[in-house]
Amino acid sequence: MGNKEQMITEFHHLGLLAQTRGILFDEAEEWYLIALEYLEDLGDQRGMGDESRQLGVLFHEQQKYEEALEWYAQARDIFEQMGDVQRLARTYGQIGMVYEEKEDVEAALEWVSRTYRLMVEHELPVVIQVKAHLARLRDKIGSEEFHKWWLTHNDEAAPADLDVDTSAIF
Repeated sequence: MGNKEQMITEFHHLGLLAQTRGILFDEAEEWYLIALEYLEDLGDQRGMGDESRQLGVLFHEQQKYEEALEWYAQARDIFEQMGDVQRLARTYGQIGMVYEEKEDVEAALEWVSRTYRLMVEHELPVVIQVKAHLARLRDKIGSEEFHKWWLTHNDEAAPADLDVDTSAIF
């Protein structure tokens, strides 16, 4: 029928289905790459960024951190070019999570602090998630070290209201 937009949606959903099964990662990757190819043909930058980030999530779930970071970087570049602050903040946060899992707390702090700054500057609705992530990183390196790091890298005092109730996060 020639409806490329619908085909892209279906390819993406087939990828999600394979990914959620938890054992069909190669199949999920194939579906996402097909969707990405169609998005590139259409010149759909936002869609390309979303699909790239989804590929990052796929590799992140498999603890293939370098591949995840490559896909997240591709998504980040697209969202930065577009000025899509919400998608950019989510991507920064996901990059921070990869570094946290790699036990590189300083790199994680760098990315999550970027997420925090975007959240504050643009009043994004990810307040609880970002604060909880920063609190987790603070607890890993200790409060004093966290406050020193924050002051050095952000030229302001660290946020004091990081201890949030995460029970509402789905």
